[in-house]
Amino acid sequence: MKGGDALWFVQRCRAGTVRDAMDFGLSWLGEDHKPIEITHSKRLNTHLPNKDEADRKENALRLWRESQSARGTLVEIYLRRRCVWPRDPVADIRFHPSCPMGKGLRLPVMIALMRNILTGEPQAIHRTALLADGSWKHAVGKKMLGPKSGAAIMLSPPEDVGTGLSISEGIENALTAMCGGWRPAWVAGDAGGVEVFPVLDGVEHLTIFADADDTGRGIAAARTCARRWQEVGRIATVKIPPLGKD
Repeated sequence: MKGGDALWFVQRCRAGTVRDAMDFGLSWLGEDHKPIEITHSKRLNTHLPNKDEADRKENALRLWRESQSARGTLVEIYLRRRCVWPRDPVADIRFHPSCPMGKGLRLPVMIALMRNILTGEPQAIHRTALLADGSWKHAVGKKMLGPKSGAAIMLSPPEDVGTGLSISEGIENALTAMCGGWRPAWVAGDAGGVEVFPVLDGVEHLTIFADADDTGRGIAAARTCARRWQEVGRIATVKIPPLGKD
């Protein structure tokens, strides 16, 4: 039919809407007509955790509750050996004497609480396995437990953050920066955390202490983060240590 289909023709003849034409056509055919309900899906800004994620979060926070102050423990020995024992106590770094680090494996660890970057709520933990005398890291290395996305280890409390903030990939890097006077300081946990570290309201200058690993991943992540901050008019500076140093 020239100009449109049958529905178009009915609409023109009756001078009504498309819905009017549909109603007329269904009535003429003797069909029962029920209004069409249209639902609009909305993209949620908040992530809805699944059961597995919720279980991992609960397990992580349970281990955190089992931990004790770092002072006078293997954590203090380890950090003093690295010359990064903080002048002021850091509430979110503690010691767990026998923490699960794999199937059937328990080790003494430096345990750090990871908080949601925007809300400050605890959601995961970071564990550094230590030798039995605390002299260095265990070969097992470092592991995180719980939903780490959007979280950081806040060595400086959120209320200390003003217009400037420094972030690092690892705890030791951040403590080194703090000992050098860089405060407030947070830890992103890994290169991925640095790369996606969000632009924060009120923070005008971000200093990123890049991890100079052999692959170049740490430096690339720091530069990606800096560009994102700079694109929205913030100051972002990347500081790179000698290759292989952390």
